[in-house]
Amino acid sequence: MTNQDACQLILLGVDHPFAFDLSLAKGDLNTQACVLLFEDCELKVLDVFDRDGATEVHVYAYHTPKDMGQHRVHTNTLALLLCNPSNPQSTLRSMAWRKHLQLEPALSFEVIYGQGTEMIERIRFAWQAALQKWGRPVNAERARPLEPLRYSAFCEKCSDPLCESRLFGMRHVVKSVDLT
Repeated sequence: MTNQDACQLILLGVDHPFAFDLSLAKGDLNTQACVLLFEDCELKVLDVFDRDGATEVHVYAYHTPKDMGQHRVHTNTLALLLCNPSNPQSTLRSMAWRKHLQLEPALSFEVIYGQGTEMIERIRFAWQAALQKWGRPVNAERARPLEPLRYSAFCEKCSDPLCESRLFGMRHVVKSVDLT
């Protein structure tokens, strides 16, 4: 696989910056050390990435915008701004990242809120969704489970605004106008 086909995961706002390349560690993923994102959040490679994944993955984590420097963004890049709302320093750091990323139009990003295993699960869901968007193989067990539809019927019987507002849960009622 060429470097252009590689995927990147960029984690922004972590306490401890790091970088690793999964294409080099494929045969050794079971012994891959855990990476500390925050004091209460440890990323295990196998919690997010598949052991038998055919995709070359480069993972980068940056503490502040200065740490990122002149990072080269590939086509298949997922940038996640991590925010631990229980940590005031994390919240301030995410605000600094947002200001920096507003000036960086080439890098689109998603914000992940949470702490501990909740954050790791959300990172995994975002990664699987990105793989699917890029047309890469996705492990269905690791993807976000689909929630059942809240409303599955279809009503075209009366076209009454009051009925529609009750049907769709709107709080305001549109008054019907009598044109006769």
